[in-house]
Amino acid sequence: MKKKLEKTKEENKLKRILKSDKGITLIALVITIIVLLILAGVTIAMLSGENGILSRAQGTRGQNAYASASEQVRLAYMAVKTEIIAQRTNNAGYKANDATNAGNLKSMVESELTTGAGFAVTKI
Repeated sequence: MKKKLEKTKEENKLKRILKSDKGITLIALVITIIVLLILAGVTIAMLSGENGILSRAQGTRGQNAYASASEQVRLAYMAVKTEIIAQRTNNAGYKANDATNAGNLKSMVESELTTGAGFAVTKI
């Protein structure tokens, strides 16, 4: 009888513990869901919007395309300039007209770089 009474007391104790754990678990679940909803809202706000990550990435893509086109023009200019210098040093009959053409090319390239005219770069 004594063992049966002790067993009943232990079972009652366990039942009380389990009941209290279920209440805490439910509260923890509700708090977790609320925190996740808040995080989802913040994430969506960071991605979209005027200063969101996606809009900034699109702006950067356009800037990168423009910088790439500028770099290609600079490289072409340097290639022509290098070729003219190589011809001048290798050719004793170098003409002053080639230097004028190089100056014209330089002014054309600088005009393209400063005004941006002629570039087919668009914001994507």
